[in-house]
Amino acid sequence: MRVLVIGGTGHIGSYLVPRLLLAGHEVTVVARTPRPRYTDERLAWG
Repeated sequence: MRVLVIGGTGHIGSYLVPRLLLAGHEVTVVARTPRPRYTDERLAWG
């Protein structure tokens, strides 16, 4: 499933994004200050 996470570097997003990736989802993160915390090829920054 393709998932868009708004606020992906915040409190909830930083908890949610790794779990979505582990579950096999393709994740796009939108954040005010993009910080590449995640190193998964299925992750896109928007």
